[in-house]
Amino acid sequence: MNPNVPSQTEIHDFLHRFRRALAPLPVDVREDLVDEVRSHLEERFAQGKLDLKETFGSPEDYASGFLAEGVLHAAVNRGNPWDVLAVLLGKVQATTITVFVVIPLAVLELMGIALTLTGFLKPVDSRHVGLFLREDGGFGALGWVSDSGSMHETLGYAAMPLFIFCGLLLFWISHKLMLNVARHQLARLRMNRGTS
Repeated sequence: MNPNVPSQTEIHDFLHRFRRALAPLPVDVREDLVDEVRSHLEERFAQGKLDLKETFGSPEDYASGFLAEGVLHAAVNRGNPWDVLAVLLGKVQATTITVFVVIPLAVLELMGIALTLTGFLKPVDSRHVGLFLREDGGFGALGWVSDSGSMHETLGYAAMPLFIFCGLLLFWISHKLMLNVARHQLARLRMNRGTS
């Protein structure tokens, strides 16, 4: 007999801890997952090929993959940009993706919001909002400036619809890209779960 094959008590303990680690999920989803894992464990146990620690790790670690998948799936379905961002930054542990994709996309979303808000500020503070050029014709500033100094604003009230449109477009594009990243991460989590 293989010394790594666990006893029925160890399997029961694994399933109990796995269920407890899945507590944030809805009861029906949690029980379906526990039943699925139980069936898988019993099948491997009957074949004498079950090594809990080697194949699954701790029950809490194994459950964390399901939790990350569930949270990411819910955020993608809701489509709320802040939910998707929070999940990608906090729940999904993919540091390269986070640093080089998620954070830049979040910055672009914030820039889109800022540009849109700046457009709405144009009628309120027309002297300080717009596209500013220096006296030599070079670029001075874009958006809101507290002191334009020697710069002059070139767009006039055309800045309002331009800023609003560009800001909304920037936000929409970056949000769509963020959703694609989230869907890709969800597919990766599902693939990893399928291979374990």
